[in-house]
Amino acid sequence: MNQPTPKSPADAPAGSQDAETAEVAALRALAAWGITAYTDDESMIGGSRNSWVVVDYDQTRPDSPCEPDGPYAVLYLYSDADGEEITVERAPRPGDAWHAHRGDGTGAEYDLLARPADRLGECIDAIAEWITAPPIVTQA
Repeated sequence: MNQPTPKSPADAPAGSQDAETAEVAALRALAAWGITAYTDDESMIGGSRNSWVVVDYDQTRPDSPCEPDGPYAVLYLYSDADGEEITVERAPRPGDAWHAHRGDGTGAEYDLLARPADRLGECIDAIAEWITAPPIVTQA
């Protein structure tokens, strides 16, 4: 018995060739909050390439995408079934987990949230709340 053809890549079964990539889903969900993001990756390391979505804290920067030199957030799918894969280049699969981190621009990163692959919205909400929160001001 054939399955019905999905109406869009987002309707395709997770992990299928027609399923929406994690990158497309994350960028679309962030855009719904009015947040601009971009993808970044690193060179091939040990036969695999890591990729993630980056959000500059300062959403007014005209030169994004750029290497963040200030606060930023990253979002990616993680799978330990594939040798600790970090990616947004494929569709989420059962067993994957979304990871959201924030960086301070000095190289330190802190966990924001980790959720199963079917709970992207919670990670997007955490990033959006961090981006839209008023900056903390300390008294000198």
